[in-house]
Amino acid sequence: MIFFVICEGTSSVQVTAIAKAVEEEVYKLTGKYAYHSEGYTNAEWILQDYVDIVVHVFQPDIRSFYNLEELWGDAVVEEVMDEPQYKRM
Repeated sequence: MIFFVICEGTSSVQVTAIAKAVEEEVYKLTGKYAYHSEGYTNAEWILQDYVDIVVHVFQPDIRSFYNLEELWGDAVVEEVMDEPQYKRM
Protein backbone atom coordinates (compact mmCIF):
# COMPACT_ATOMS: atom_id res chain seq x y z
CA MET A 1 0.00 0.00 0.00
CA ILE A 2 1.26 3.46 -0.89
CA PHE A 3 0.26 6.60 0.95
CA PHE A 4 0.24 10.11 -0.47
CA VAL A 5 0.59 13.07 1.86
CA ILE A 6 -0.62 16.25 0.16
CA CYS A 7 -0.20 19.62 1.82
CA GLU A 8 0.48 23.21 0.92
CA GLY A 9 2.30 26.34 1.94
CA THR A 10 1.49 29.85 0.80
CA SER A 11 4.97 30.75 -0.52
CA SER A 12 8.15 29.09 -1.75
CA VAL A 13 9.73 29.81 1.63
CA GLN A 14 6.90 28.09 3.47
CA VAL A 15 6.81 25.14 1.05
CA THR A 16 10.55 24.64 1.56
CA ALA A 17 10.18 24.91 5.35
CA ILE A 18 7.40 22.30 5.38
CA ALA A 19 9.46 19.91 3.23
CA LYS A 20 12.56 20.38 5.39
CA ALA A 21 10.47 19.76 8.55
CA VAL A 22 9.15 16.52 7.01
CA GLU A 23 12.73 15.44 6.20
CA GLU A 24 13.91 16.16 9.73
CA GLU A 25 11.00 14.41 11.45
CA VAL A 26 11.18 11.33 9.22
CA TYR A 27 14.92 11.08 9.83
CA LYS A 28 14.47 11.47 13.60
CA LEU A 29 11.80 8.77 13.68
CA THR A 30 13.27 6.30 11.18
CA GLY A 31 16.90 7.23 10.56
CA LYS A 32 16.17 7.35 6.83
CA TYR A 33 16.15 10.02 4.15
CA ALA A 34 13.85 10.16 1.13
CA TYR A 35 14.75 7.75 -1.66
CA HIS A 36 14.18 10.62 -4.08
CA SER A 37 13.19 14.27 -3.75
CA GLU A 38 12.79 17.12 -6.21
CA GLY A 39 11.36 20.60 -6.61
CA TYR A 40 13.49 22.52 -4.12
CA THR A 41 14.78 24.93 -6.79
CA ASN A 42 11.43 26.61 -7.48
CA ALA A 43 9.64 25.31 -4.38
CA GLU A 44 6.25 25.42 -6.10
CA TRP A 45 5.84 21.64 -5.70
CA ILE A 46 8.30 19.62 -3.66
CA LEU A 47 8.05 15.86 -3.88
CA GLN A 48 9.65 13.48 -1.38
CA ASP A 49 9.55 9.76 -2.12
CA TYR A 50 9.91 7.49 0.90
CA VAL A 51 8.92 4.44 -1.22
CA ASP A 52 5.67 3.55 0.63
CA ILE A 53 4.87 7.18 1.42
CA VAL A 54 5.08 10.01 -1.10
CA VAL A 55 4.90 13.56 0.24
CA HIS A 56 3.73 16.41 -1.99
CA VAL A 57 4.11 19.98 -0.71
CA PHE A 58 2.45 22.51 -3.01
CA GLN A 59 1.83 26.19 -3.36
CA PRO A 60 -1.98 26.63 -3.64
CA ASP A 61 -2.17 27.52 -7.37
CA ILE A 62 0.05 24.57 -8.36
CA ARG A 63 -1.95 22.19 -6.15
CA SER A 64 -5.16 23.40 -7.76
CA PHE A 65 -3.75 23.07 -11.29
CA TYR A 66 -2.51 19.47 -10.90
CA ASN A 67 -5.38 18.42 -8.62
CA LEU A 68 -3.78 15.14 -7.49
CA GLU A 69 -6.71 14.45 -5.20
CA GLU A 70 -8.92 14.08 -8.27
CA LEU A 71 -6.48 11.74 -10.03
CA TRP A 72 -6.70 9.37 -7.09
CA GLY A 73 -10.47 9.78 -6.71
CA ASP A 74 -11.03 6.16 -5.67
CA ALA A 75 -8.46 6.32 -2.85
CA VAL A 76 -9.41 6.61 0.79
CA VAL A 77 -8.96 10.22 1.89
CA GLU A 78 -8.24 11.30 5.44
CA GLU A 79 -8.08 15.04 6.02
CA VAL A 80 -5.86 16.24 8.85
CA MET A 81 -6.35 19.87 9.77
CA ASP A 82 -4.42 20.16 13.04
CA GLU A 83 -0.91 19.17 13.90
CA PRO A 84 -0.94 15.69 15.44
CA GLN A 85 -0.04 15.55 19.09
CA TYR A 86 2.74 13.12 19.88
CA LYS A 87 5.58 12.86 22.31
CA ARG A 88 9.11 13.30 21.08
CA MET A 89 11.63 10.72 22.19
